[in-house]
Amino acid sequence: MSNIAEINNKGSLGFDSSQVELIKNTVAKGATNNELEMFMYLATQYNLDPFKNEIWFMKYSGKTNIMTSRDGYLKYAQLNPEFEGLISFVVREGDIFEIDASEYKISHKFGAKRGPILGAWARCDRKGKKPFIAYVEFDEYNK
Repeated sequence: MSNIAEINNKGSLGFDSSQVELIKNTVAKGATNNELEMFMYLATQYNLDPFKNEIWFMKYSGKTNIMTSRDGYLKYAQLNPEFEGLISFVVREGDIFEIDASEYKISHKFGAKRGPILGAWARCDRKGKKPFIAYVEFDEYNK
């Protein structure tokens, strides 16, 4: 744990020992000391706050996964002077939804009777660039 405290003294998030213990027992549950040290190092280096869900620690089948969340990426995007905005919505059964990829346009109208979630989309605009559009099916995201 002393290495974690050392990292925290150097980083901008500055977690104290009680916060490190809280992270280990909640946000990074099941992390070994080495995994926790790596997680805290990355959180500190990239100024991502695990308490705000900007960075996640997960284990799947014994393998460590440290991921930046949508909020973490958005935090960085908003710091860029070229960032012009992000819009995103959930698509449900009953909605009218189309992406015109060649024109970088999305048409999404909510249905009067919305059913189960089918997926979600996002469009990010950056000054001087074509918009970035992404769609993900719910089944792909919710594994």
